[in-house]
Amino acid sequence: MANHIEIDGSGKWVVQVYQEKNLSRRDFDSMTEASAWAHKFAQDVNIQAGSDFADLKFSDILDRYGKEESPKRVAYKKQLAKFNYFKNSTDNSNGSKKYSLVDVPLRDLSRFDFVRFRDQRMGEVASGTFIQDWSLFHRAVKVATYEWGWLHRDPMQGIRIPPHPANRMRRLSDSEIDRISNEILAHQVRIESEGLHVRALIIFHLALETALRKSELFAIKRQEVFLDAGYLKVTGEEPNARKSRSAIREVPLTDYAKRLIRAALDWNWSAVYVFGLEERGFSQIFRGACHRAGLRELHFHDTRHEAISRLARHYRSIDLATIVGHRNVQELMTYYKPSISHLVEVLSRAERFGYSERDN
Repeated sequence: MANHIEIDGSGKWVVQVYQEKNLSRRDFDSMTEASAWAHKFAQDVNIQAGSDFADLKFSDILDRYGKEESPKRVAYKKQLAKFNYFKNSTDNSNGSKKYSLVDVPLRDLSRFDFVRFRDQRMGEVASGTFIQDWSLFHRAVKVATYEWGWLHRDPMQGIRIPPHPANRMRRLSDSEIDRISNEILAHQVRIESEGLHVRALIIFHLALETALRKSELFAIKRQEVFLDAGYLKVTGEEPNARKSRSAIREVPLTDYAKRLIRAALDWNWSAVYVFGLEERGFSQIFRGACHRAGLRELHFHDTRHEAISRLARHYRSIDLATIVGHRNVQELMTYYKPSISHLVEVLSRAERFGYSERDN
C-alpha cells in the first residue's frame, strides 16, 4: 500500500492511497488532516483481512479446509470434530453462538476478531490445547489467503499467543504398568469374540517396547512384520499418513515385542492389519483402565517417552533417533528422560571399568 499527499490548484490537500489496484482519494483543508486520515486508513487496512467475497463467513473457510485439506492428515477426524465444535457450540445462557468468530463475514474479518477469540479460548482451556486450536485456525487462514484468494491478507499474523508449554516429563513405573494391565484384564468378562481388551493390552505393551506412535500401531499391516528377521516396517501407506521421510522407517523388535505381535497374528483379527482395531475403541478401554488405576493424568503418548528412555540404554543417540522416527537428535531430547539413578549407575559402571577423567 502506498499513499501520496499533495496540494491542488484550489488549495486543497489531496490524499491518494493505492491499495491492491484500488485507489482511494480524499480532500482536506490542511496537511495535518490529510496526514491523519492517511495514517488511520493504513491502520484500518492492516487490521482488516479484506475480501472480495461478500457472501462468505469464517465458517466457510473451516468448511472448505475440512473438506479439502484435513483429509490429507492423520488426525483429520479430530480436525473435523474440532471445526464442528467451534461452529455449533452455543452459549447456555442465551442460546447464541458461543464463538462469534465463525459467523463473521470475510469482508468484516479483522485482527480484533481473533484477539477476542484468543482471550475467550485461553480462559477455557490449557495453553497446550489453545495452541493446537490456534495453529489449526491459522493453517486454514493461510490457505484461504495465499492459495484460495478468499482473504487479501492474513489477519492472524503477529497476534501474540502464549509460548508452548514445557514438554511432559511423565514416565511410567513398573507398578503403574502392572496396574493398568490388570485393569484392562479385569474386564475380561466383557470380551466379545473380537477380543477388544486383549488387543488393547497387547497394543499398550507393544508401545512400551517399540516407542511406536498410536497411529503407527493401528496401521501395522501383517505384510509389514518380519518376525524371523526381528523387525517391522512403518511405511506411511495407511490412509492420511502424511509421514515425513524420517517417520518412514524399520523398527527392531525385542523378544517380548516379537511374542506380542506373534500372539496378535495368531488371533487373526484382520486379514490386512495386525490389530484391526479402531483408535476410538482402544482409547475408551485405555482411558477407563487408567482412571480405575488412579492414573487419570496419564496420556497414551507417555508410553513413547518411557520406551525411548528405555531404548536409550542400548542405542547410540543417532541410531535411536532413526528407530523412533526423529529427524535429528535434538527432537529426541524431547522424549529422552533418564532417571538420575540411571545416570548414577552409568557413571559407576564406567568407573568400575577403569574410566576416570584423571586418566586423560
